[in-house]
Order: sequence, then C-alpha cells, then structure tokens
Amino acid sequence: MYSLEPPEWIDRLRAIVRLRLAGKAVASHRSAARLHGLWTGDDLDVTIRYPSRARASGAHIHRSRDLVAGVLRGVDGIPTTSVARTLCDLGLVLPPWDVRRMVEHAVATGRVSVTEIESVRWGVSEHGRNGVSAIDQSLAAMPARGSHAESGPELRLMALLEEADLPRVCPQFEVRVAGRTYRLDFAFPHAKVAVEYDGEAFHSSPAQLRRDAARQRHLEDAGWRVLRFDRTHLYTAADGAILRAVADALRSRRDEDL
Repeated sequence: MYSLEPPEWIDRLRAIVRLRLAGKAVASHRSAARLHGLWTGDDLDVTIRYPSRARASGAHIHRSRDLVAGVLRGVDGIPTTSVARTLCDLGLVLPPWDVRRMVEHAVATGRVSVTEIESVRWGVSEHGRNGVSAIDQSLAAMPARGSHAESGPELRLMALLEEADLPRVCPQFEVRVAGRTYRLDFAFPHAKVAVEYDGEAFHSSPAQLRRDAARQRHLEDAGWRVLRFDRTHLYTAADGAILRAVADALRSRRDEDL
C-alpha cells in the first residue's frame, strides 16, 4: 500500500540538493535558516553557482557568483550556507524585522558573532548583492554589550534600554538575597530596579511559575522593584510602554530617596 503523505521537509530539501542538483546547489536563505534553528517555515531555498540555470520543481532557486568554501557548512548531511552568510541572504526573501529577529537570536545564542556577520556582509556587497540593507539595519541596532544577552528577545530589550534616555543598565546583574544568588536580566542597581524578560519556554510550567513567584517575593522583600515583560510587550507597539514603565519606576525611586 502506498502512502499519500508528502515526504518530510528535510527529505525534500535533501533530495533537491544532493540528488536532483547534486554538486550544483546548497541549502540557503530560509531553508538554511531552518537548518540552523532560526526559522520554522517550509520554504525550499537553494542556491546554485552562476551562470548555471538548473531548476528543481517546488524550490526557490537563487544564483550566486560568490559561493565559496568559507561560507559553506554541512548540516544534517546537507551542504548549507553558514549562519553568517544565511543571515546576509535573508534580506532578499524576508522583511527587515524578521531578519533582525534572527540576527538577534543567532548572536545571543552564540551561533555567530557580529564580526563574522560583518565580514560576510562586506564580502557579498562586493558582488553587488541586493538585500543587504536588512542586515545593515540589524547590525546598526545591535547593542554594544550584546554578548551579555542570553536570547534574542533579551538582546532586543537591551537595545531598547540602552537607546533610551535612561541611566546605564547592567545586564545579567547578580544580587544576593534570602541566602540565594539571583541573576537579574537587567538592573539599575542604585535604584534597585530590575527588568526581567519572561520567555515562554522557561516561564510557563507550574513549577517554574512557583519558583518565579518565590524569586520575586525574595527580591521585593530585599527592596527591589521588579518589572516583568514578555514577547507581547517587546514585539508590538508596546515598546513605548516598556520604557515608560522603567522610567516611572526609576523616577519613583528617586522621589522615595527625597
């Protein structure tokens, strides 16, 4: 009996890159982003060396003059553009905000460094590459202390706090309270104001929620004011609400000191 189920995404990609276009193509753009853990779509993007005009049904075929060994990697047995090259290519197929989100996540999780991205970006620009404006915008928005963030959303929040007219913020600040050492995502130590990002993966289970509540109680008992934000606040027009809440908390602490 034959199955009518379509083959898995990675099987289709592997068949295109290794069989149909054997030796001529690499996984790139959105497909490479998915292989690198940065994207979840089912797009099939492959890049072939110019001037080849090879075709593959169901795949987006990109042609490039500058596919060199230095920007290629093997992922799950599939030749794939490197993380840095993938991020530089994505501006051709995705809007700038998606590119920025992936750049932030890749840098914060150690998949790639800003220096690696910049090196590849300037290399591809020499070949007249379109779409590099998205990577330029992403790099321009990168906070100087981005290596202190532990996730893409934390990196976005750090940039938001650093760009605002606020006192200098301390990322990953450790504080000892109730016999425990807690590490705050961001802190304004002199005002005892903490800013925390609640990611769904780490703050949604009942056990984690109980630990979060105990942690919050210990910090508040020690005189800290803790502001918590999540994805809804960070990736919507509520950016201004975040800054207003932080500014209000800092202002109230100054008033209390008076």
